[in-house]
Amino acid sequence: MTYTTMYSQIAGTVLGVTVGVTALTSALFLQTNQSFKPKIQPSNGAFSIWSLIFLTSFIHSVYTAVDKRDVTNKELLLTMGTVICQSVAYLLSSLWVPYWSSEKYKAGALIILLAFISSTASVAFDAIHFQTKESFGNEKWLEVFCRRAAVALLSSWLLIASYISQTFNNKNLDSDWAIVWLSIIASCISAFGAQPFSVFPVVWA
Repeated sequence: MTYTTMYSQIAGTVLGVTVGVTALTSALFLQTNQSFKPKIQPSNGAFSIWSLIFLTSFIHSVYTAVDKRDVTNKELLLTMGTVICQSVAYLLSSLWVPYWSSEKYKAGALIILLAFISSTASVAFDAIHFQTKESFGNEKWLEVFCRRAAVALLSSWLLIASYISQTFNNKNLDSDWAIVWLSIIASCISAFGAQPFSVFPVVWA
């Protein structure tokens, strides 16, 4: 086993763990009994998208963790960048839960904003990875699909969560036009990353 393979497998394992921790933390500790209701807020059913985000991220982590291919240094860098940024976003999302549940909205808004930035960085790494011709033919279609879907869905949903979190600290941001701006931002991320999945969470919400 080469060092590139080993590092890639470790990164995949770390991602799988962070996905599990975030899912468990959200299920056990998240409470949403806020008195303030933003004008733009997903319905309870819309949060089921987390099941798809967790599932695609976990499958992506498994493929990465068991991958025994001898990847190039460039592929390793892109894989590590994608996975580490995803993992950081998940860890921050886990950290956000206790702050938000205890109504510490300023800290919660900052944490979820950082999670969004980290997840968007993973979209950028994945976009470069997807355009790297070296990797074509070496990856299974399900592996590529789950990686691309996972990073885009997570980033776009955290975009919505970040906006809503900011409205709790600044009511002036609470606007009926927010969905338009969120759609524009998600579309820009979609265009930049050649990501058809980025707009889906905004539409779903």
